Amino acid sequence: MPSKSPLHTIIQCLAVAAGGFVLVLSWLPDSRLGELPFFPSGFGAWLDQGGAVATMRTGLAMAVAAALIHAARWVESPWKSGGVAGALLLAAEGGQLLLPSRQADVGDLAWGALGIVIGVGVACLRFKLPRGPHDPGASPQGPDDQPQA
Repeated sequence: MPSKSPLHTIIQCLAVAAGGFVLVLSWLPDSRLGELPFFPSGFGAWLDQGGAVATMRTGLAMAVAAALIHAARWVESPWKSGGVAGALLLAAEGGQLLLPSRQADVGDLAWGALGIVIGVGVACLRFKLPRGPHDPGASPQGPDDQPQA
């Protein structure tokens, strides 16, 4: 098996961190991100203004997480990457059902699904990953562009 490049390892770590970040932020008792010390105040205030932006922020987070999940190359298919990101979205929103101060929202699911499509699409275009051994555009090399033995 070819060794992984340092960039690939970094992307995998970022994907895990993004997934964890989505879950932690979704399961906080208070959904106001501007109150968190690590969010820039202006960005947090914009995200907390309510209305469409409050729901859209799920899509933003899921786009980043989905792009990193696909770029991490744990699964080769964009459909499977979308499925992994979709499971993350369902866990994030489903966990809110257990929190009395939070409520799961169909709008969050819709924006999250759109974010997943955009994130995986951007990752496919940016990283030009082959879809599998049957893909005519697939190179004879491995996923890290290392020759296979």
